[in-house]
Amino acid sequence: MRTIDLTGEIAVGGWTYGPPFPPIQIEKIANISGIGYDAYKIVLADHVGTHIDASSHFFANTMRSSEFPLEQLMGEAELLDFNGKSAPLSCITRDDFSQARSKLRKGDIAVVRTGWETHWHLEDYVTGTPHISNEAAEWLVEQKVKLVASDVALFCDPRVPATELIPDKILLRNGIPYINGLVNLSSITKNRFRIIALPLKVKGVTGAPVRVVAVEE
Repeated sequence: MRTIDLTGEIAVGGWTYGPPFPPIQIEKIANISGIGYDAYKIVLADHVGTHIDASSHFFANTMRSSEFPLEQLMGEAELLDFNGKSAPLSCITRDDFSQARSKLRKGDIAVVRTGWETHWHLEDYVTGTPHISNEAAEWLVEQKVKLVASDVALFCDPRVPATELIPDKILLRNGIPYINGLVNLSSITKNRFRIIALPLKVKGVTGAPVRVVAVEE
């Protein structure tokens, strides 16, 4: 068995989506030399780094990220490889998904790999991210997957306002949460593996940083 951490490290100076999301802050508030222990204050938005989005991010009075059933956050995963779509602002279409020759099954976790993780520390990680089309999101809904995860910063085109119909909304309104910001997908060697994705259990928020682990048998 081989275990692979797919989670990006949260650090000061790390990427965010910009206003209204605050920059990451990590401040030391206690010292061993002074009171016998070290401690830190951490300031984060609920959507930062490797994180999961709940339907309440776009739809009022719907599921919060602390309310996901655990069985939706772990299980069999299928890798959909789109390394040819790693150029800035590339769009992965419905035809691309249809031609991926995956063995995606009902109830799977769909893992979308573009290679964009190499931009994690670059200025264009958000503004230049590859993304999927609305029709591609509909294709994922038709496959009846239970979760989608990817190395992109956004599933929608970053140039399209969030007030428009975007792939993120299509997935969430159909009960499919998604994870953005995976890393280390280049280390996955098999098309099928298991995923465990456990978000911070913060009451009342619409997303949360999540620790994602792949397990190859």
